[in-house]
Amino acid sequence: MKIMAHTVIAYPDLESTKVVCEKYIAAGMEILELQIPFSHPTADGSILTQANRLAAKEISTSGALDFVEELKTQHPDQKVMLMSYVNKIFSFGIQNFISRMKKMKVPYLIIPDLPFDSPLAQKFHEDDYVQLIPVLSANTFSDRLKLAMSSKPDYVYLMADFKITGSQFSLHENIKNLISKIKELHPAKVGLGFGISNAEQVNQCLEIADFSIIGSALTKACDEGRIDGILKEFQAEVL
Repeated sequence: MKIMAHTVIAYPDLESTKVVCEKYIAAGMEILELQIPFSHPTADGSILTQANRLAAKEISTSGALDFVEELKTQHPDQKVMLMSYVNKIFSFGIQNFISRMKKMKVPYLIIPDLPFDSPLAQKFHEDDYVQLIPVLSANTFSDRLKLAMSSKPDYVYLMADFKITGSQFSLHENIKNLISKIKELHPAKVGLGFGISNAEQVNQCLEIADFSIIGSALTKACDEGRIDGILKEFQAEVL
């Protein structure tokens, strides 16, 4: 299924995260986006902010990486992307973090608050294994788009509109044009995220993008005991 399913590691606890990851994998989610919790996430709405703040009290960065490593050992063919904020990774040590990613066999990393052309980002770009996934929006200028794609990433994370996670879904009028420009520069797979909550919206995204990204809606469904139902809905209705 062409969905990247997001979850915050250790929300509400580590065992619950294991259960939900197994459900995502069993449902056929193409990619798991596993978030290392941070107490002050800047790109997230209320649902994921609360999840991050609670989970950050439960687990360390090292513990979160241990969880991912165990999951990859059990499901070596499952595509996984790590997501966190720069403060957590800088505190852990960038080279230490890169080494752990190689050990886990997880090459993809999303850091929403790290500009892809910053000196810290360069440390990731210089590595021959780890890929820093560009996070782009509809107002990305051509020069910056070319710079973002110059590292030839396998994937691009594209914000569907100028919002935070968990907001109402909408597609910015420039999104389709931006995806075409991305594809002209490099044949990366483009994911659309922010505000997607149902199969109809997923299919709307898949008309122009390679996969859809869902986070807050899945976390809310877990909180409300609806996760099995929403996964079945996706399995039945997503193109």
